[in-house]
Amino acid sequence: MAQNFIAVDRDQAFLLLPPSLREWLPEGHLAWCLLVLYREANRALLRAEAIS
Repeated sequence: MAQNFIAVDRDQAFLLLPPSLREWLPEGHLAWCLLVLYREANRALLRAEAIS
């Protein structure tokens, strides 16, 4: 991972609100799908930049 990025732990127990994002949003919620798409797009972009 790049030096200027901070890893996100969505299961972190001490968030301000809500205590756990998994309790706040149901498993099939659109937000989870968008997070997966964003993560995969970022990985693809980082790979493309690393290759060129």
